[in-house]
Amino acid sequence: IPLYDTSESDVWQFDDYTWEGVELGMSSDSEDGLDVYAFAPGLGAIINAHSALNNVKRTDHSIDTTSLPHRSKHPAVGSMTPYWNASTIAVRHIPANSELFKDYGDFWFTGRTDLLGLVPLTKDYKRVKAILRKMNALFTKHCPTNEPLQRDLFHVATSFRSRLAKAFPEFEEMEQVLQKGIIQNLQPKHQHHDDLPTMPEARCLENLVPGVSSIEGAGRGAFARCDFQKGQVITGSPIIHIPNKTRLDIYHPELLFERTDKSGVFGKQLLINYCWSHPRTSLLLCPYGAGVNLINHSKEQANVVIDWSPNGHLGHRDSSLKRSVREMRKSMEPRLAFDFVALRDIREGEELFLDYGDDWLKAWNLHVAKWMPDNRSDYKTAAELNKLLKDSLIRTDDEQTRDPYPTNVELVCHKNIQEKEYLPHNLNWDSLSGEIKCNVKERVVNKENVTSYTVTIGKSKLKQVTRSLIRFKDKKKSTDIHLIGAFRQPLSLPNHMLPTAWQNL
Repeated sequence: IPLYDTSESDVWQFDDYTWEGVELGMSSDSEDGLDVYAFAPGLGAIINAHSALNNVKRTDHSIDTTSLPHRSKHPAVGSMTPYWNASTIAVRHIPANSELFKDYGDFWFTGRTDLLGLVPLTKDYKRVKAILRKMNALFTKHCPTNEPLQRDLFHVATSFRSRLAKAFPEFEEMEQVLQKGIIQNLQPKHQHHDDLPTMPEARCLENLVPGVSSIEGAGRGAFARCDFQKGQVITGSPIIHIPNKTRLDIYHPELLFERTDKSGVFGKQLLINYCWSHPRTSLLLCPYGAGVNLINHSKEQANVVIDWSPNGHLGHRDSSLKRSVREMRKSMEPRLAFDFVALRDIREGEELFLDYGDDWLKAWNLHVAKWMPDNRSDYKTAAELNKLLKDSLIRTDDEQTRDPYPTNVELVCHKNIQEKEYLPHNLNWDSLSGEIKCNVKERVVNKENVTSYTVTIGKSKLKQVTRSLIRFKDKKKSTDIHLIGAFRQPLSLPNHMLPTAWQNL
């Protein structure tokens, strides 16, 4: 889910749960490609980071070109994220019941030193073993049997204040690290040998299966992986809370830092469609458990309800239900969680539905009554064109004057073609380090009947650029989620779940 226009001085929990949008291919969702962030519910937001213990990585996402409604056909257009299918895969063997860790990048730690302290970086752990080898050689040569002296020297050498010092093991673990390595030494500390599925506070992340919803215009939905009995907890989700729902207002760019002027508000962040609230509170609750945001609305077919998780489960604290919104504003850690409970018996493969509530339904009906379709015949997204024209010739600038592409897209080239020496077969968009606008000046067919292109990037001219290194990109903020008037409304928190302490409106 892209987030943009987010500059503000108050507490913003999403800073700890979002990724750089450009790294996830979301540069089309911002003015300059730099101020967009990506919120990835599920494992993308749940898994922690550890520079030495990274055992999973994220794959590139896909852009949905099949299940989303078209802007000329359905009022739900622009109300759901087109980004999906970013998977989490193991990068090495992971023993059962081990904690998962992924790489947040060193800046995530260096930019939070005041909060986290001097957390070791990847390079620090790599240096530790080399230092320990030298230290062990010193001990062997000068004090092989004097363990107290070895211990004192070890503590002196590792007691200074730095990230590197924090990466050292305990003295007693030194021999094990030299034999097995720093990662193998740390792993057992992050492996839990309890039978996790039987723990009452555990929630299974595999109970929801994504698929195309049976509701027209709803995009993707969530389906039951197995049978569930009435009253059974299907899954659960921790929650990120936003103290003031106006935090998701979108302002005109020139008013980005002047948010007291409400006349500058012209929309809401897409994120609000994935959060819960109530007319009597300013608080917004955004669950980020795996798959829960795919559960669509149906008042008639509702087979799931939400409830507060028991105290201590999924990090939920009942005490948070007694804190005022002002007190909640000071908290940077999620201390709330939902359980998703079967309202009736559910069969394997059945689609799951929630009743989003009367306030949501009223807002939706009002939106439908006012909605006007966009009937431009030439509109196609870059994702659609990249799929439809994957093997087609690219038109040159001259050809485009007579037969233009849709006005909402532009051509871009793989950024690495600017390198002095590059091998086209080693470049692919999955490992894209960047893209850059280019103009196609000429199409050339050589003696072997192989087609290449001459392109310009700024003032530079590049020849023999292969078709695979040119593709379409949506122009800035031209996609459906940026349509003026696209539906925006939080889901309705049931009256019986709204604490008295939160009622500030």
